[in-house]
Amino acid sequence: MIKNSSIDDHENKMKNRVAGHAVLEEDITRMINHIKTFETDDGFPCVHRRPRRYFKEEGLTYKIIHSRYEALMKTIPARVLSYSRWLQYFHLKFPGVRLTRSIEDVCDLCARIKIQLKDHESDPEIKTSLE
Repeated sequence: MIKNSSIDDHENKMKNRVAGHAVLEEDITRMINHIKTFETDDGFPCVHRRPRRYFKEEGLTYKIIHSRYEALMKTIPARVLSYSRWLQYFHLKFPGVRLTRSIEDVCDLCARIKIQLKDHESDPEIKTSLE
């Protein structure tokens, strides 16, 4: 049986083809590099949750960050991720980064544990488990 080389070439091209809407690794890398240019600050430390980081710039929103990313990609020129797709990858790659810092710690678990330990009427078994 003789195979036609043009059919084989077509089959190989179809196997290696990437959908036009697929996000490439290069696109993600450019997005990550752009986000890393923003200064961040550590959040309040707490052993009961993931450490958080906050953007230092005042009044920053996801829309502003995306518009700056979009402007940068147009100067390169490179493919620009849509806002919704960009936001999905932002939260995937930077899960602990938030826009603004709260004035005080949002996790009150440490404070509740300290109150229970000081409470004289608390069950001694509970106190030992909390220590």
